[in-house]
Formats: sequence, structure tokens, C-alpha cells
Amino acid sequence: MSLVKKYFWVFFVSMVPLVELRGAIPIAFGMKLPILPSYIVAIIGNMLPVPIIFFFARKVLLWGKDKKVIGGFFTWCLKKGDKARDALLAKAGNGLYVALFLFVGIPLPGTGAWTGTLAASFLDMDFKKSCLAVMAGVILAGIIMGLISSGVLGALSFLAKRRFNYMKILVTGGTGYIGSHTCVELIKDGNEVVIVDNLYNSSASVVDRIETIAGKRPVFYNVDILDREALDKVFSENEFDGVIHFAGYKAVGESVRLPLVYYQNNIAGSLNLYECMKKHGVTNLIFSSSATVYGDDYKAPFKEEYGYGTTTNPYGTTKKMNEMILQDLSVADKSLSVVLLRYFNPIGAHESGLIGEDPKGIPNNLVPYIAKVAIGKLECLSVFGNDYDTKDGTGVRDYIHVVDLAKA
Repeated sequence: MSLVKKYFWVFFVSMVPLVELRGAIPIAFGMKLPILPSYIVAIIGNMLPVPIIFFFARKVLLWGKDKKVIGGFFTWCLKKGDKARDALLAKAGNGLYVALFLFVGIPLPGTGAWTGTLAASFLDMDFKKSCLAVMAGVILAGIIMGLISSGVLGALSFLAKRRFNYMKILVTGGTGYIGSHTCVELIKDGNEVVIVDNLYNSSASVVDRIETIAGKRPVFYNVDILDREALDKVFSENEFDGVIHFAGYKAVGESVRLPLVYYQNNIAGSLNLYECMKKHGVTNLIFSSSATVYGDDYKAPFKEEYGYGTTTNPYGTTKKMNEMILQDLSVADKSLSVVLLRYFNPIGAHESGLIGEDPKGIPNNLVPYIAKVAIGKLECLSVFGNDYDTKDGTGVRDYIHVVDLAKA
């Protein structure tokens, strides 16, 4: 959504009767618009109908009375209103306009510029004094709503984001196996998704398939997280509420053969991402880690309170190192919120069959390997090991469905 459209929403909502600043200011905070311009736009929008209402509301009633379009009840109300005004002015004087200011300025159900102006017009109060009272009330209401939205009741800002699909999430590795399923769930939940992926082990067609499943196309950047300049440009062009970091090499065997490649990609690339987040003020991160950080030091089922084990391969070590980096960063920056998502062995595919685990070349994971054997792309499945502590000596693994993981 462009900046002009954002301000239009603030302007438009501020004009809606009864909603007014109660809706406009939280929306401005939810869309991370600058405070001062947002106040100006909201106040202009809220004040714009005031002179029109003031001039025409009473005239319409008087016209209806003269033409006998409206009945005796409204005539009676007009007479009583005028008597009430005279009585109030006689006793309270300018206190009547102070009451109008408070009526507009304290944001409660039923109050606001619209109803305050209607009341002033109905009572045939002084136009200039009434407009000043309403304007001052609008400013007060804006300040109160600003305080509420920025901290006292911060949930209003969050709800404004949810209502206008404004949880904008960057998903690194978003065309990959787990990343693509996560993008689907994020979009289905009403979020705006931006994908960064270099398509090392995936295809650009996945973006089309995500759109087909979720009904909305994610923004896609063909960018390698090792390219700091390109990654920084992505952050400059977007205002992210959070990042989900999947990007990285993940083959255990390959990491043993090519440890330097894994450390360069998984650690240096991640550092680029964290630096861009810090530079652009993004403070929410979910890091896709692995239960391999427990190593062989603990027996399953693993518990979160377990410490780090001795990792058995460079891939696992890069996950462990990333976790330790993020823990240090969160200690240094209290505003940084980090989730370390540890899991083992995701399998399966979306029920549509449009996305699943379809790596380039020979798969490094069991299930896609079996699938390629089943369709004849690979000759056979070899089972290694016959002395495991299992019933038949072969290996036994636990698995989690990829959609369950994405929803988590």
C-alpha cells in the first residue's frame, strides 16, 4: 500500500460519523505513519464536515418545519432546544462552549465532532465559538487517542494492523519447502508477505502456486542474503513488522564435505539480515533452527530447558551459532524479540498438491527421495545400517507435518 493510500485511510476514517479519531489515530499508528502528519490529516478529515453540518443541519429542520415535511415533534424539539440554549447561556455563559469542547474532546461512544456539531447547530449556538470549541475538542481527542494507541492500550494499534492486513512479514527462503507453506498460512491469516530467496534450491513458480492457494500474491525478491546491498534495498522499500528467517543451506552430508560454504552462507548471510533489521528498526524475528542443536548429549524427547549439546556436523553448528548470536543480540537490545523455532524432520505437502518438498537434483531428505523413486526419476532407495537399537536394526525417525510446522 502506497503512502498516499495510507494517509487516505486515515483521512477517510476520520470523517466517518462516530468512528472519527477513535479509528483514524490507531490506524495511523498501526501503519507506522509519522505522528505529526497523521494528526494533521486526521484532524483535517474530522473537521472538514463541521461547517457543512453546522450550516445545514438546523436549516434542514427549519425547512422541514416550514414545508410541513416534519411533524410537530421536531417543532417541539426546536422550541425546547432554543429555550434550553437561552437558559444555559444565561447561567453558564461560555461554559456552554466549554461543555461542547469536552463533549468532542473526550473520546467516548456517542461523542465526537459530528454529534457535537449537530448539537451546536440544533441549539443555534454561535458559529465561530462553536467551531473553535469543536476544533479544540478534536485536537484533545487526537492527543488522547495517540496516547492510547502508542502505549496505554497498544492492542488498538495491533488490531488496526490486523483489520487492514498490515502485519507485513519478510520471509527469507520463502520459496523453499517450509518457507512456502509458511507463506500460505501467513497470507491466509490476513498478513502481507514479502519473500526473499535466491532460488538456489527452489523455483520461482512456487510464488505463483502460493498465490493460487492463498488467493493473494506475495511480493518476491530474487535476492541472496549474502548480498548486503540488495538485502538493504528490500528493507528500504518495505516497512516490516517482523522477519521469519528460513534461508540457509540444510544438507547434513553436504555440510560435512563443504563446511566453509555452510559457514559463509548460513552465518555471514544471517549477520547481513540481522544488521539490516537493526538499521531499519525491525525488532521481531523467528529463526528457523533445528533440534540438532541438542547434539547427541541428550535423549529424546528433548526439552527446551536442555543446554546445547555437541553438534555432529557443520549444518547443526551453524544453527547453534545463529542461536547464540541472537541470544547475545537480544541481551544487548531489549527491544529485540526473538523466537528460536527448533524442530526435526518435517514431511508432507499442502493438501492442494501444488507445493511440497521438491528440491533440485538428488534429494538429501528421505521422503522426497522415496517420491522420486516412486515416479521413476531415481532407480532405488538404499537403506543403510542394520545395528540400530530398534526391532529390526534399521533406523527409526519421528516426523512432523510441514503444514503443522507452518501453522506453529
